[in-house]
Amino acid sequence: MLGRSPSYLMIGGFVFVSLSMEYVEAEYKHSLEYMKDIARYAADFRIMAETDQPRRLKDEERVILTQVLAHPVNIGYQTMRNVVLSKLNDTQITSLAQLKLLIFDTVTNKIGHHVPDIVLEFENGNITVNNLV
Repeated sequence: MLGRSPSYLMIGGFVFVSLSMEYVEAEYKHSLEYMKDIARYAADFRIMAETDQPRRLKDEERVILTQVLAHPVNIGYQTMRNVVLSKLNDTQITSLAQLKLLIFDTVTNKIGHHVPDIVLEFENGNITVNNLV
């Protein structure tokens, strides 16, 4: 990632990135000394631990929702941050590139003028159903 622009995908205010040590270091660089309350920061510690998890596929990467920017289609989800995305419309997510293709396919394969809802499932059990376009 050094010398390159960060890789991210944003749709409907949802911002996704590939989980990497570079991301964790940038996100938590100044926070670690304040994160002594394990219960309060448990989700953040889980994200940090995810960077060490073995991958099943060569190009597999963990995709996380880093933040939700205010947008009319995502009202109520703005507090979600740093959660691992597991599925989109029942398809297991294995990379940021795959997520981009799945969203593109969903949007381009719309029925008439109706774009189907996009169902995002996260490892923490949260599920969102949005028409993000």
